[in-house]
Amino acid sequence: MPARIEIGQITGQGVGPFAGGLVFENAIGFVENQVYFSEEFSGSFPGAWTIVDGGTGSGAASTWTTANQGSRAILDAPFVIADSDNLGSGQTMDEELISRPWTR
Repeated sequence: MPARIEIGQITGQGVGPFAGGLVFENAIGFVENQVYFSEEFSGSFPGAWTIVDGGTGSGAASTWTTANQGSRAILDAPFVIADSDNLGSGQTMDEELISRPWTR
């Protein structure tokens, strides 16, 4: 049986790790209690995943990583991030993280 999730107008200005952003969520719906696809990003990327580093920067913050280089308190391992704030000014990001093929 699906679980009902109701989220109503959550707004915030200048909150979270991206302090200049506006957050707005308004959704009502159903979520099935079934996991169709799951990966763990503990220290490295799972096999058969592809990282496309298409930006102009260099270094660890220039593409997808499992490191919390910005020391963001909101992030707990395992996670992945393409952190444009830590890339530096004057650089661009054009990043892709492509999962392994999967079927349901």
